Amino acid sequence: MTRNRASPHGVPSAHDRRGFTRHNGYCAPCRWQPEPVGNIHLNPAAGPIVIKRDSMEPKVSVVVSTHNSQHDVHRLDESLRGQTLPQSDFEVIYVDDGSTDATLEILNELAASFDNTHVISIDNSGWPCRPRNVGIDAARGEYVAIMDDDDVFFPDALRAAYEFGKSNNSDVVNPKESHSEVPSWSMAVFKKNVPNARNVLAPFSLMALNPRKLYRRQFLNDHQLRFLDNGERVPFEDALFNMAVFAKASVVSILADTPYAVWVQSGQASISSTVVLEPEERFKGQERVLRTITETTEAGSVQRDSALLYVHHSRGAGFFSRHIARKTDDELSHLVELAHTHTIPYLDPHLDDLLASSLHDRSTLLRARKNAELREIAAWDEEVVGRTTLTRMRSTPQGGVRLSLRTVWRRSGERKPGIYRDEAGVLRRAYPEAVRGALGREVAGLDRDIQDATVRLGVRHRSQPVTWTFDTRITSKTLEGPDQDLDLVVESEVELTGLETSAGNVLNGGSWVLNSFTALFQYTQQRPLRVGDSTITRAYTAADGRVMTVARVASGYELTVARLTVTLDRSGGAPMIRFVETDIAPIKGKILMGRKLVFPWGDRLMVFAQRSVAARRLVRLLARARWTAVDRTGGITSVAAPSRLGATVFIQGIPYAIS
Repeated sequence: MTRNRASPHGVPSAHDRRGFTRHNGYCAPCRWQPEPVGNIHLNPAAGPIVIKRDSMEPKVSVVVSTHNSQHDVHRLDESLRGQTLPQSDFEVIYVDDGSTDATLEILNELAASFDNTHVISIDNSGWPCRPRNVGIDAARGEYVAIMDDDDVFFPDALRAAYEFGKSNNSDVVNPKESHSEVPSWSMAVFKKNVPNARNVLAPFSLMALNPRKLYRRQFLNDHQLRFLDNGERVPFEDALFNMAVFAKASVVSILADTPYAVWVQSGQASISSTVVLEPEERFKGQERVLRTITETTEAGSVQRDSALLYVHHSRGAGFFSRHIARKTDDELSHLVELAHTHTIPYLDPHLDDLLASSLHDRSTLLRARKNAELREIAAWDEEVVGRTTLTRMRSTPQGGVRLSLRTVWRRSGERKPGIYRDEAGVLRRAYPEAVRGALGREVAGLDRDIQDATVRLGVRHRSQPVTWTFDTRITSKTLEGPDQDLDLVVESEVELTGLETSAGNVLNGGSWVLNSFTALFQYTQQRPLRVGDSTITRAYTAADGRVMTVARVASGYELTVARLTVTLDRSGGAPMIRFVETDIAPIKGKILMGRKLVFPWGDRLMVFAQRSVAARRLVRLLARARWTAVDRTGGITSVAAPSRLGATVFIQGIPYAIS
């Protein structure tokens, strides 16, 4: 390990005084040990300098490996300073892996500014395993949180994860993480809180297999669990470590109701983000993961099947996806032989029956080395995308909104999902004839796939990269069209009252973009919720818990709030505000209405007015609101809009924008 800064007289610098071992050379693994007496103790020159830290053990040690991350580290550190967990209850250990930019200088400045921040610098290892191990060895917290330098914590992350882990005596907590560019990231596992998911077959309780989790430090030490550091780069080091953790853990907890961290795609290169693996290295890395599973779990156990099934889905049969259609015959043959050498021997055939139908069929062809048909099925079986349309919005007596949804699945080019009914009435995928012939009787039926097809409502805040879901009530699943080219149509409903998610938490006020989270076969997606040809659909929450939804329709926008549905109709000559649904008749002859606020901060003022009487008065003044007579014709009440840009309508004193 490289020397940290010290005075010419050998007295530890401020950096060293934070309590870490300073080595004259590299020591692996680097182990910090508290000195039993005194605050500072200098060992002989040939050995390390050991500094005692005399504060109480923190609840959490945050271990961050860094490498040339001068552009990212401030963002991560700011998220740590904003934690609801008191700064005295956690420590931050930055382990720099031989950065050549200003990263180490920045880290030293942070360590000098914050008492709970420490920095260790090591010679470049080229891979995140060693710096993480050094950080774990130096940690004193009850739990260890491992992060990369391009991650960001949500404000309540450490408090919520620690308390959840502590209350369940968790060996590892898998907390809700998000991705800055992928709304559906790991949504399958973060549906609800699970105190102990160790015996759950699917989804795998530690997906995704990255280290953004909370590990009980004593558990790691008792089982000597560390990242593999053999002096070489280790493909899938995160998966290897987490599979070993999963095998030894008694309690694996899933925290879904509090956002924990977001993986930010910043464009900056971290330690291993730019590494491209050759096929041989990739498959050997996968074999190492599979061997860890089989050597540390009991044959036939739920734990083994869960871990192997996850790998099979993502890196076994799942590896042979559309990209292999572009491979030459020799390249594909090489990949198939690598799979038979390194992965297939660990994946018992009974696991195929637990896969989605198309992955089952792909695995059948892979095991039989039917390469031509494997290529053909990969080219044909492109991603099937669920498209959900909002067909109706209705208000509820509780002040919420009930949404009716219709979902169909499509492949590219508006093609149907490829479902047919054979002569025996069994539903199957409509593969090309050559694939059907190669599979024969082994082709999978689709009953379980159809049964497992799901639709959930997803919401994503306009200013936060975190997605929440709401369970829907499926009212029907039907197969429509001719038997040789069927459509799966799912009708569902979801009621939003106070925006309480399926995880049990209630979302705060503000603007939320509505999406649909769909799953069919092995494909899951998060896609915008559609209304006709538009995808602009939002939900708003008020301070009193009421929910409003807004959807763009052909004539303008439709708004549902407080048991009232409002539409701006531009189809005629003059634009009209039409009150479509008035089941509590809130309009009695007149309504308070003004112009839409079009200045830059108007939207913020409207949100603030949901809970502030003073802000409502300001909106009323700026919108030039007036009491306007309402017509009642054809069972629909209406009023002329102030302009084609829209209006501000006051309902029970609260302003709403109709655009």
